[in-house]
Amino acid sequence: LSLARLHARGVLAEPHRELIAAASRMTTEHLSFFSTAQLCEVAEAFALFGMRGDQQVSALFLGIGSVLAREAGSLSSENCAAMLRSFAKCRVHDERMMTSIAAHFRRKDIRDGLTPQHVGDTLYGLAKFTCQDTALLDLLSVEARRRLHLMDV
Repeated sequence: LSLARLHARGVLAEPHRELIAAASRMTTEHLSFFSTAQLCEVAEAFALFGMRGDQQVSALFLGIGSVLAREAGSLSSENCAAMLRSFAKCRVHDERMMTSIAAHFRRKDIRDGLTPQHVGDTLYGLAKFTCQDTALLDLLSVEARRRLHLMDV
């Protein structure tokens, strides 16, 4: 993730596609060795590299989505927001993962952990895949308003 952040800031050149393909293939083959937090970091890194339309990266994201759909309850609000943003940035739609995270965001304690950046990332991810869950969008709009009032905007 740190290399991806350096690349995003223009400090490092983009790595060769072969390296990214090898990393995604290796990660896909060994998903069970990663914690959910580590999988979130992997997805964030690929999103920072702007990996869109790559078959190997899409397979990796679908694998990560499958794990996260099963274990969404263990994700922090930050992880949930990052996953929605990462999947949207890489244009990989995983309905099971999105449904699990949406259900997780219905919990007040999870929404309370959202920062303004997380609210924006969450809304971006949901909007990118044209989320029709109006109840969840209403809950998130309340969170956005709360944070705007805290910022005295």
